[in-house]
Amino acid sequence: VVATSSALGNTNYGSNWDLGPRYAGPLPFSESTATTWAHQLASFDFIQVYEVTNVADKETNLHVFDTAEPLGSASISDNENSYLFSGNDISAIAIDIGGETFYGWVSRPIKDQGKVVAFYMWTDSDFSSLQDAIADGNQDGDSDPSDNRGFILVVNQARFEAAWIALPGGSLAEIGSSSDRVDNALNSLLPVNTIQIRAISEFLQVCRMVRRAKKGRKFQARMRGAMCWTTT
Repeated sequence: VVATSSALGNTNYGSNWDLGPRYAGPLPFSESTATTWAHQLASFDFIQVYEVTNVADKETNLHVFDTAEPLGSASISDNENSYLFSGNDISAIAIDIGGETFYGWVSRPIKDQGKVVAFYMWTDSDFSSLQDAIADGNQDGDSDPSDNRGFILVVNQARFEAAWIALPGGSLAEIGSSSDRVDNALNSLLPVNTIQIRAISEFLQVCRMVRRAKKGRKFQARMRGAMCWTTT
């Protein structure tokens, strides 16, 4: 098998793969499987999360949080059929923040000397699903930040701690955030080899599925820049 970082399924509303010219029969599985294969959802794991204690507006650029009350690690996914994030701000599912799942917007990267150390995410009590957050469009449609919650999703703990400013009289600290694009900041942190391995793994799954469905008959499957085939 020769493979690239291309993905299976449907990306940017176009199918990424097809059965090659050696196989002229109908698809051995449903058309929807061929074109909407849930191949890779953009996702990222964060090593630590803190909840902000000041206003959690959609574009708050100074975040106060309690350094003594970290919420543990968490992950996000944008539920899109692409292994890359896309958008100046990103609608996302945040999984297992303090044992809860939240739907909201990752709207601001947090940097230290140009290096991404964390991200700011906000959610509204009106968001009971990712579709609710997407429909809001990162506008906070009820114009009421009092029912919002904000979180700091940490990428680099050591640099994050070096960048925060401790506030007097306790364990509170503050840190500023940037208006730079979120997708560029997140995608720059995704390991290239992980993307490639995911694509190859997904492609091999389809090869195995086709081979089983055709019961050993000759076929060829192809995706952009890659193909697999058997004659046994």
